[in-house]
Amino acid sequence: MLADNGYLNEEHVKKLAVDGDGDGPTMEILVSAHAEARKIRRRHDFRPSPDNPKEPSAIRSEFVGSMKERMEGGRARLKYRLRRQSVEPIFGTNKQWMGFEQFILRGLAKVTGEWNLASLA
Repeated sequence: MLADNGYLNEEHVKKLAVDGDGDGPTMEILVSAHAEARKIRRRHDFRPSPDNPKEPSAIRSEFVGSMKERMEGGRARLKYRLRRQSVEPIFGTNKQWMGFEQFILRGLAKVTGEWNLASLA
């Protein structure tokens, strides 16, 4: 399973990585950890720095670090690059050429219908 940085959540990744019996891993989870692992502030971010910045917990840092190491491996990197060919063009086409940048309707059923119409078009 491949996921963006926004889905880098230790608890959720561990739940997906084991089967229902808890006997062992059933799928390989690869989540981009690039932005989480570096603590550099962006040049274009003009918001004031917080007075009390939150320190990442040791467990979170260890998890993020281990995921970053896995993602830097050659095999994982090649798998993650497939996203550019398979998934991302769909979103780019909907946003750039069709102007579909946000959902108008609310609720899972309505949003699903709206996405299906946009994808069909």
